[in-house]
Formats: sequence, structure tokens, C-alpha cells
Amino acid sequence: MPSDLYNLNSAYGSEEELKHCIEEMHSQDLLALGDVVLNHRCAHKQSPNGVWNIFGGKFSWGPEAIVCDDPNFQGRGNPSSGDIFHAAPNIDHSQEFVRKDIKEWLNWLRNYIGYDGWRLDFVRGFSGSYVKEYIEASNPAFAIGEYWDSLGYEHGDLCNNQDAHRQRIVNWINATGGTSSAFDVTTKGILHSALHNQYWRLIDPQGKPTGVMGWWPSRAITFLENHDTGSTQGHWPFPRDKLAQGYAYILTHPGTP
Repeated sequence: MPSDLYNLNSAYGSEEELKHCIEEMHSQDLLALGDVVLNHRCAHKQSPNGVWNIFGGKFSWGPEAIVCDDPNFQGRGNPSSGDIFHAAPNIDHSQEFVRKDIKEWLNWLRNYIGYDGWRLDFVRGFSGSYVKEYIEASNPAFAIGEYWDSLGYEHGDLCNNQDAHRQRIVNWINATGGTSSAFDVTTKGILHSALHNQYWRLIDPQGKPTGVMGWWPSRAITFLENHDTGSTQGHWPFPRDKLAQGYAYILTHPGTP
């Protein structure tokens, strides 16, 4: 839930401590990915009619930077190019000044803070074509999009065929011109059921793995858990008694675990 994008001081430490941490990672031949939230941004002030849509900090945007179809924040921009995130104002990436500011910020993160690449949050919210522009401008070593929506279910059970789900993720990768990879949410969801003695779920009619890794392995980032699904939020935790099997699967199959 970012507000002032240039303020990297937090409960975890100061901006200088963050830079030092990244320098230490680099000294051990590790790359550091910044978790960049570009879809939405929290406002600093209320408008005269009491709506939180006035931004502060270096990017002092107003309602013109918010999509007009966000139902909560009275944006005056163009309609959204994706899904609405309801907890904060949804940014209008069709605005040239917004894209210019974001590209400037990403390059600051790369060149001054030291990040090597990006984990792109809630990319369902805006077109992958904008991600392509941001990636080409900031030249990351690696980029991952979090395109997370629900798999197909029928009467509470996972549907046999999840091609529509992985197609949506592949469509997003395509929209970025293949410049970004994406989390293989399809594989995570299928593994939840497959490891409860439904191993037939792991092969599609073409003999390929059933997740994104079966269609575009070089752009599939496989995982079992993230900060939304497990951890303290626990929205969709991986079966605890199947973790070793899950890791064995993603470590021995295509994709980048």
C-alpha cells in the first residue's frame, strides 16, 4: 500500500540500511528484486469533498492520475486497462506524466538503491503493454509479474482443465512482449489437489505439465507460497504435510523455482 514512493524508510529499517543490505547481497553474488506496486497508490490528503485522492511526496499527483472507473476515489483519468483493486486509488497508466514519473522512480531504485530487478505486484490491474515500457526503460536483470486470479472450480472441486487460467497468465506475458516472466499460479493451484493422490492432474492431453510451465517454461516462475497465500495472511496456504513433495516437483520440472 505505497504512498510516497521515494520514502523507503520503514519499520524494517532506514533507506541507508536497505542500500547496505543490497550491497551485502551483491557481495555474495545475489540479485535483489524490488517489490514494486504500480497498480495503486495511497493518497496523502482528502479533496475538498472528503475523498482521499490527493497524492503527496515527490509525485504530487491529483485525481487526473486515477482511473475514472475506480468506484471509490473519483478519478478523472481514462478507464482502467485491467481489474480494479478496491483498497486504494487505481493509477491511470495511460497518462504520460504518470509513466514518466514511474520510469524515473524505477531507474532511481536501480541506480541509487541498487535493486537488480522487479517483482511486479497485482499486474491484473493494468495492461502488460505498460509493463513492457517500464521494463525497457529500467532494464532489470529479471522481472516477475504477479498475475493472480482464481482457478476454475465446479461445486467446490478443482476443474480437470485449467487451460483458461494459464492462458490468462500467458496472455499477460505476451502483452509485455515476453519481457517479464510470471508466477505460475496455475501450477500452485493444481499441486494443491494433485498431491492428494490425484497425480493425473500433472499432465495435460498433449503430455505437458498442466501449469504455465507446460506452455512457456522460460517465463514460468514456480512457487508454493508467497506473502499472500501463506505466511501471516494465509489466504491460500499450501498443504503443510505436502511441502516436501511440492518442492520436489518444482525443483525437478521446467520453470524457475
